Amino acid sequence: MSERIGAQDPLLLDTTMRDGHQTPGVNFGVDDKIEIATLLADIGVDIVEAGYPFSSPADFRAVEEVAKEVGDRVIVSSFGRITLPDVEAACEAVEPAKKYGHARVHIGIATSELHMAEKLHMTRAQVLTATRLGVARAKEFTDDVQFYAEDASRSDFDFLMAVLIEAAGAGATTLMVPDTVGACAPDQYGNLIRSTKGRLAKEFGAGAVAVSAHCHNDLGLATINTLAALADGEDGEEGADQVEAVVGGYGERAGNASLEEVAITMHLLPHLVSGRQLGIEMSGLTHLANTVAELGGVPLPQSKPVVGPAAHEHKSGIHQDGVDKGLRSGVNTIYTPYPPELVGQETTFCNDAQSGKAGARSRLEAIGMDVTPEQVKEISEKATLLAGNEGRDVVDSDFEALAALVTGEELVDQIKLDDFTASKSKGQPSFGSVEVGNVKETAISTGGELDAVAIAIYKATGLKCEIKKWKTGIKVPGSNAAVGVFGTLAMNGHEVRVYARSTSTVEAEIETYAKGLNMLCRIQERTVAVTPES
Repeated sequence: MSERIGAQDPLLLDTTMRDGHQTPGVNFGVDDKIEIATLLADIGVDIVEAGYPFSSPADFRAVEEVAKEVGDRVIVSSFGRITLPDVEAACEAVEPAKKYGHARVHIGIATSELHMAEKLHMTRAQVLTATRLGVARAKEFTDDVQFYAEDASRSDFDFLMAVLIEAAGAGATTLMVPDTVGACAPDQYGNLIRSTKGRLAKEFGAGAVAVSAHCHNDLGLATINTLAALADGEDGEEGADQVEAVVGGYGERAGNASLEEVAITMHLLPHLVSGRQLGIEMSGLTHLANTVAELGGVPLPQSKPVVGPAAHEHKSGIHQDGVDKGLRSGVNTIYTPYPPELVGQETTFCNDAQSGKAGARSRLEAIGMDVTPEQVKEISEKATLLAGNEGRDVVDSDFEALAALVTGEELVDQIKLDDFTASKSKGQPSFGSVEVGNVKETAISTGGELDAVAIAIYKATGLKCEIKKWKTGIKVPGSNAAVGVFGTLAMNGHEVRVYARSTSTVEAEIETYAKGLNMLCRIQERTVAVTPES
C-alpha cells in the first residue's frame, strides 16, 4: 500500500476490475485481473476491488486469485449485494487476503424511493433489516466491511442516514455514498458527502466511520464531483475519507470517475481538494491505462485526458512551433499543463495540412534525415500539399520520401519483396510466403496473414520489427486504391509511422510492414553513420 502523505489524505479504491468490468464489450479474465491488480499495487493504490464473486464462478475465482497474488500488498475488496448468499460468496472469495489483514467485504443495498419501490420491491423497514443482517454477517468474517447505499444521491437524506447508521452500528467501517446515475452537480455532491460525515460524527464520534465518494459520469461530471467530495467545506466540514475511481474512466453506461484525471488534478490543483493527495506513482498511469484497454478489448478514446493516445500530440502548426521551441530550450509545458513524462507519456507531433515547419523538422530529425533549414521549408510545403490532396496525416514514411526527393538521397531497400502470398482458410492457421531476391520462404501463424508474411520475411532476411499500432481500412478519396493502412513500427529503439495503400487490405498491410521495416533499417544505418568513434 502507498505511504500516506498526511493524516487527512484519502485512501484510493480502484474498482476497474468490478465497475470497469461492467463496460459494454469488456470482459476481464482471471489472468487479466491479476495483471491489472499487480499494476495497481505497483503504483500505490490502497484498495483494489477485484470483482463480484456471486455473479459468476469466473468472477469468484478472479477475486480469489487476486487475493492470493496481491493480498500481501494491498487491501482486496470483494463486492456483493446485501443478501446473505452474496455476502457469503464475497467473504469466501477474498479469504486468501485475510491472513495479511487485507480482506475487505463491500456490500450494500439501494436506498432511494425509486429503487426500493421499482427494483427491490422492499419497504424502508425491510431495507434497514437487510442492512443490519448483511453487515453483521460480513463483520463475522472481517473487521474491514464497506457498505454502499446505492442511488444515495437521489435518496431521502434522513432515510439515507438511517440506513448508514444502521450499517455502521452493525459493524461497517467504511460507508460509500455514490452518485449512482451521475445526477449530481459538484456543489450538491460535495455537500452530501460533508453532511453525511457530519451526521455520522455526531452519532459515532469524529473519524469513527470513513465516508467514500463514488461517482458516475452520465453528465460528464464524475471527475469534478469526486474532487468536490474531497474538499473541505467553508466552515471546516471535512471531505471524503476515501475516493473511488476506474482506470480510463471505464464503467457502466458513460463510465466512472477516471483514476488518472482525479490523480493529476489533485497533484496540479491541490487547492481544489484542500491540499489532499493520493500518494500514487503517476509515471505508471499511461502504461496502466493502455494495459487495461488492451486486456478489456475497448481502446482508450484518442483524446482521453492524461492517458489517451493523442493526449500529448500536437497537430496545429502554431502549437508545433511553440512546443518545438520550448523543447529546444528545455521547457516541456508550452501547450500542456504538465510535462507528459509525469504520467508516462511523451510529446509527439501529428502532421497534416495545418502543420508547419516545426513538425516537419521534428520528424525529419527523428528519422535521421540530414537537411538544411531551406530544405525543411521545401519539404514542409510539399507535405502540406500532400496532406491536402490526399486528405490524411503525413507520416514518417512520407517525410522520408519527400526529403529524398528534395535532397537527392537514394532510399535503398534492404528487403525487396519480389512476390508474396497470404491466405487463410476457415479453421486453419494463416499461410504466408515471400520471395526476396533469390530466397523463398514460407510460414504459418495463428496471428493472421500479416503475421505469417512477417515470419516468412524474417526467415528469408533475418529482419523483423515490432508492430506497435495499426489502423486499417482507411478509405482513400479520389483514388483507385480503396484502402490505406497506417502502422507504427519499432526496431532497435527507433519507432516510425508508415502509410501504404492498395486495392486489397491484406496487401496494404504487408506493404506497410515492409515499408516500415526498410525505413527502420535505413534509420539504423544513418544513426551508425553519425555516431562518433569512441
